[in-house]
Amino acid sequence: MDEHQVHILRIQNRDREDNNVRLYSTNTGVASRKIKNFPYVIVDAFGCRKKVLNPKSSFLQKWNMIFLLSCAISLLVDPVYLYTMIINRNRSCLDLDEKLAVVTTVLSSFVDVVNIIRIIFQFRTGYLASSSGISVLVEDNKKIVRRYLSSTFLIDIISVLPLPQVLGAFWYFFSIEREMACWRAACKIQIDCHSSLLYCDENLGDYKPLNASAFSEACPVDSQDSSPFNFGIYFDALNSDVVASESFLNKFFYCFWWALQNLSSLGQNLKTSTFIGEILFAVAIFVTGLILFTFVIGILQALLMSQSKRQDELKRTWQNIEEWMSDHYVPDNLKVRVRRHEQYKWQKTRGMDVDNLLQNLPRDLRRDMKRHLCLNALIKVPLFREMDGIMLDTICESLKLVLYTEESFIIREGDPIDEMIFVIRGNILSTKTEVGRIRVNTEYNFCGEELLPWALDPDSSTDLPISVRTVQAVSEVEAFALMADDLKLILSRYMQVSGNQLLHNLRFYSSRCRNQAAHVIQTAWRSYQRKKLRRPLGGTENPSQLLFDGDGRHPPSLGATVYASRFAANILGTLRRGGVRTRKYSSLLP
Repeated sequence: MDEHQVHILRIQNRDREDNNVRLYSTNTGVASRKIKNFPYVIVDAFGCRKKVLNPKSSFLQKWNMIFLLSCAISLLVDPVYLYTMIINRNRSCLDLDEKLAVVTTVLSSFVDVVNIIRIIFQFRTGYLASSSGISVLVEDNKKIVRRYLSSTFLIDIISVLPLPQVLGAFWYFFSIEREMACWRAACKIQIDCHSSLLYCDENLGDYKPLNASAFSEACPVDSQDSSPFNFGIYFDALNSDVVASESFLNKFFYCFWWALQNLSSLGQNLKTSTFIGEILFAVAIFVTGLILFTFVIGILQALLMSQSKRQDELKRTWQNIEEWMSDHYVPDNLKVRVRRHEQYKWQKTRGMDVDNLLQNLPRDLRRDMKRHLCLNALIKVPLFREMDGIMLDTICESLKLVLYTEESFIIREGDPIDEMIFVIRGNILSTKTEVGRIRVNTEYNFCGEELLPWALDPDSSTDLPISVRTVQAVSEVEAFALMADDLKLILSRYMQVSGNQLLHNLRFYSSRCRNQAAHVIQTAWRSYQRKKLRRPLGGTENPSQLLFDGDGRHPPSLGATVYASRFAANILGTLRRGGVRTRKYSSLLP
């Protein structure tokens, strides 16, 4: 099928929404998005209107969660059936725990109803069939039924049946069965005994009650040696009288402990009788325990090999580092810092090269992973919060993971800034020296924002800006770094698209631009004050009178501020018209 025929087929499908089959193109990834929004399709079957469900719809996704929950409940409920039978010692008959039976039946019925509804939904759910690069969503009821009956229908039907799944429950059940077998054998040799009387029932007619003492003598459970009937591995359940207990918790945990004990020992302590069913049950315990033991050994072996491999890698790394530091006569204090950094790096990465892992991913997956890891760190910068998603994705792709140990210096005052740091875990401390004073700020989640004006200025030199503060890690810090060259390259691509808006945001959020603007206003204000002192007392122009209140009075400070702001604006306008960019104000001009 060529591209022209596929295009015609797609056009025809738009006009035939009620057809049994809809075609979707899978070559460009559009099919998955369309299938999620696939509506119910109405088809005629058995004389009524029936709905065919989309397997990707949110309704079926929620129903699958309910079905998984019912499966978890079923794993707990099904074995409880075996605990509903108890031995009535007073009447020497098999009784039923009615309360436990009712609760178990209700819960099991709920699970079975959920399974039945799921089976019904399977007959109403379409499926995808692909051929020749075309994904076909089949909605024909006959094809759906035929496919379901030939695949998982039998498994779903078996899952509805109340199959016991706990070894301890089997042991409890078989213990009662062995005592009932002893009772049946004793009943045969008694004159007035009938097998129907072995089951507790008040409406058995005119049968006489059983002779309990005769059954106790024929089937004693006090001592295995004195008993003419060999109960084998079920003697503990009968001797502890757990089979006669009406407490479900006592029965459950006692049988659970017996099963756990024998599974862990592979049934080596079990002493069976010659009864074939008992022997087969003991063999099943041994095989099950052996399989579980093999799985555990395999998992532990894989875990130990993995740990040993990582320990060997770490040991070789430490040896190489120690040898290198010894060859270069590194002092002890630096050795301690290097060891601490390598230990923290190993703890975070487990010896894995995270950057190499991300670079080997497909482009779309790498972009999504970087966005998930880095976006929250980027939007902590107010300037980046104003940028669009495309620019943020581009920045995320250039970020690299960096780790700092406690008390490490990230940036020192007076050093050139070659990267921006975005902290995702940990705390950093910023200190700045101003006129002999040290100002401390612990609220920073990023540093190196002085690179932004440098990266946006096309006439900036290769000399990096100098840091005016010291940034230090006060705890173990996990962060992402954006190198200066990458930042300049990224911002230069978007200057033509949104350069003015970018510069406006930069001036608004940049502390450097704010400080320079404040310096311009202060310079203008001092110049005005000097001119005011030189002017005669009766001067006609007083810029501080630009603003007045209702009584003709004016606030001098507010008027002076407005005047100084206008003065600074006039200076910038003159520089723009003259095409002159002085060194002092070059960072403020677009």
